[in-house]
Amino acid sequence: MRKVLLGLLLCFMATGAYAAVQEFPLLRDAAGNPISSCTLSWSEPSGFKLYLGAVGGGETVTPYPNTRALTPPFRWEVPCPVLPVGQYTWTVSETTPGAEGPKAYPIFFNIVDPVVPATITMAFNGMTHDRVGQGNTATAPDGAKDGVMTVTLKGAGGRTITALRLDSSAPGTWDTASSTGFFVLGVASSLTGPLLNTPGTMAVNFPVPDGGTFVLFAADWQNIEFTMGRTLTLVATFSDGSTATASTVISPPVVIGPPPALRFTDLTRGNRTGNGDTSKGLVANQHGAIVTVWGENLGDAQGTSTLTIGGVAPAAIYYWGKAIAPACGPATLHNPYQQMGCVIFQVADTTPLGAQPIMLTTAGGVSPALSFTVTATGAIKYAAVGGGGAGTYASPYNSIQTGIDALERGDVLYVRDGLNIGVAMLGVNSHWGHGDISIPITVTTYPGATSQVGTPTQTGFQILRSGTGYGMTYAKFKVYGDHLAGGNGGQAITLADYGRAIGNWISAPGANAASGGLGAFGSNLFILGNEMTQVGAAGGGGLYHVMYICGRRH
Repeated sequence: MRKVLLGLLLCFMATGAYAAVQEFPLLRDAAGNPISSCTLSWSEPSGFKLYLGAVGGGETVTPYPNTRALTPPFRWEVPCPVLPVGQYTWTVSETTPGAEGPKAYPIFFNIVDPVVPATITMAFNGMTHDRVGQGNTATAPDGAKDGVMTVTLKGAGGRTITALRLDSSAPGTWDTASSTGFFVLGVASSLTGPLLNTPGTMAVNFPVPDGGTFVLFAADWQNIEFTMGRTLTLVATFSDGSTATASTVISPPVVIGPPPALRFTDLTRGNRTGNGDTSKGLVANQHGAIVTVWGENLGDAQGTSTLTIGGVAPAAIYYWGKAIAPACGPATLHNPYQQMGCVIFQVADTTPLGAQPIMLTTAGGVSPALSFTVTATGAIKYAAVGGGGAGTYASPYNSIQTGIDALERGDVLYVRDGLNIGVAMLGVNSHWGHGDISIPITVTTYPGATSQVGTPTQTGFQILRSGTGYGMTYAKFKVYGDHLAGGNGGQAITLADYGRAIGNWISAPGANAASGGLGAFGSNLFILGNEMTQVGAAGGGGLYHVMYICGRRH
C-alpha cells in the first residue's frame, strides 16, 4: 500500500502551545485511493474554549465546538479529512473571547508523498550581500560581503525545512545550530528578506513549496571559502527526518556582452495606482504610472532580462528594445552615433513608496540603480483623438490644451496617437508661485504614440502667461518652433526652473531670432535624449542657436 505523510506545524500566536511538527500516516489502496484520514492533535495550556473551523486546499472542516471549561493543560484531538498532496492553512479560533478580544491561531501543515523524495539544487550567486558575520550567532552585517547561494526545492506538496548545513572544500562549515560552534548559516526567503533563523539558537523551521526557493548567506574566512574551484555542499533536513543534498562548484561567472546602464527616464516620479489603462489586461486604476527609461546594452528584446523598481517587477512591459521612433518617442537614439535602447513599463501597486532604484538585469550583468520616486498621489490623465470626457483612459480629454490646463503638481498627462496641436500654452498651475516647483507637471506621449506640437509657423510649447512654465516636463513629442524673428521666435520649447525636455524631436527650420530651438533659463534644468534637426533658417543671422540657455539676472 502507498503511504502519504501529513506534516502538521503548530504556530500559535500570543497564547497557545508550541509543538514540533507532527507526522501522520495517510493510507491509500493499491489504486491510489485514500482509505483513511488522520488526527490533528496539540496541547493548549490555557482553558480557552476553542473550535477548529477552516478551509485548506478547498477542503472545508466542520467546526468542533467544546463547551467544557477544562482544567489546563488539556489535549485536543480532531479528525482531519482526506486531503491531497499540498500545503494547507487552518485556523483555531476562540468561541468565547476574553477581555483582550478574540484570537485566531494559524496552523500550517503540508501533506507530502514520501514515495518521491524531495531534491534540492544550489547556485552560487557570488559575494554580493552582507547579512551575517563570523560567529555562531552573528546575524548582523559585519562590513564584509558574504557568500550568497540560492536553493531550489523540488518535491510534490513542498517540504518544511528544519535544519541546514553548508560545507566548503576550503574547508569550512556553516549551519543553523548555535550549539555546534560553526559560523551561522543565514537563511532568508529573498536577498533582502528578514532572516528566518531563530534568535539565540539559529534554528530554522519554514515551509518551501514545490519549485520554491530560499537564499543562504555565509560569512567568508580569510578570503578562502568562496574562491574559484571550491566545492560547496548543502544538506537540508526536512520535518519528517529525511534529508536532501546539493553541491556546486564555484566557477567564473559567464558574462555575455557588456553590462546594462540606465541613463534617464521621462518621468522622475509617479503614482503607483490610479492608471485606468486596461490595454495589457490589467484592472483599471489598480496600477500606476507608465515610465520610459533609456540606456545602453538593454537588449533588442526582453528575453530573460528583468527590470525592477524598488525590488518589485513592473505590472506590465509595453516595450523593450532599440530606442527608435515611434516605439520610444520621436527621437531616434539608436543610430550610428548612439546605441541606446529603452524599456517602457508600468509601476505596480505593490512597489514601495519613496525614492526607489530602477535596476535592469541582462546576461551581461546588473545595471547601476537609477532613482525614481514612487508616490501615492498625483493624477494620471489622458488626451486622445475623439475624446471629450474627464481625462481618464476610458474617457480622455479631446485636446492637449485641455489636459495641460487640468494638471497640478505631480500629475502626468499621456497623449495618445495622432492627437496634435498648433500651440500649447502653459497652464496657470505651472506658475512659479503655485505649489512646489520641484514636483514636476509632466506632459508625455503614450507608449508608441506620435504627437506633434507646433508647426514651422507656430511655436509648440509657449509661455504666454507671465511666471508660468516652472517645473514642467515635456517628453517624447515632435515639437516645432516658428519662423518669427522677434522675442522668443523659433523657440520650440522654453524651460524654466526645474524644467525637463526628454526624448523630443525638435525642429525650427525658418527661425531667425535671438533665441534657440530650445530655450532655457534658471536652475535645475535637464535636457536629455532630444533629437534636434533643421534648426535655424538658411542664411539667417548669427543670434539664433540650437539651444539658448541662460541664468537669472540679479
